[in-house]
Amino acid sequence: MKKTRGRKLFCTVVARIIDPDTGREAGLLYRWNTGATQKEWHDKPIRIFRLEPLLEITTLPVAKDD
Repeated sequence: MKKTRGRKLFCTVVARIIDPDTGREAGLLYRWNTGATQKEWHDKPIRIFRLEPLLEITTLPVAKDD
């Protein structure tokens, strides 16, 4: 039986996907609460890219019920 990771409930942006030919951001790399990663493209996907890691947030803001 295949091990399941759990439900995808939320994700955070962990890196910018950069087109090395233009230097422009082509998309974002997300990490889900399950540990899975997912690329989301602003336009068409590109085959050759580099990742520019973003600063990791160690503490998340607390949502308050006002």
